[in-house]
Amino acid sequence: MTGQTSGGFFRKIRILILLYVLLMVACTAWLARARSTDWDDPLAVTIYPINGDGSETTQDHIQSLSVLTFKEIEDFFNEEGWILAWRRK
Repeated sequence: MTGQTSGGFFRKIRILILLYVLLMVACTAWLARARSTDWDDPLAVTIYPINGDGSETTQDHIQSLSVLTFKEIEDFFNEEGWILAWRRK
């Protein structure tokens, strides 16, 4: 009889811990979504080139990338951000 009681206790503790973890994951996801769609502040974007196919050609291309490679993209976002800020006024 004691085995069932202690087993029930540990089961409840395990369920409570799992519910706590689920709550933390849900809160983190909600906060991330709320902060990333709040257009009052700029959203920082980072590009991580990853060699998905593992080939040397892809690795060589990744190694050849520099900050200047993405300059046109940065200029585009800066221009579009300025236009959006101008329209809000």
